[in-house]
Amino acid sequence: MTGQIEVDLLLFATLRRRGLKSQQRITLQASTSVRGVAEALAIPQGEIHLVFINGRAASFDQDLQDGDRLALFPAIGGG
Repeated sequence: MTGQIEVDLLLFATLRRRGLKSQQRITLQASTSVRGVAEALAIPQGEIHLVFINGRAASFDQDLQDGDRLALFPAIGGG
């Protein structure tokens, strides 16, 4: 598949501190994976603990589709 897709991106907690908006629509090349998004945003994979696409757990290797909602969460500690 060629062309571009639009994805709604949500970043939570410490991932927002990188100067990125907590919620934004991004345009990607078709067949971009979650890993590709993290690399494009310069977020090290080790900083992302949970990945959800359209409310379901996903992997870094999963390709995104037009209209997907991608949510990235860091590990959250507490005490």
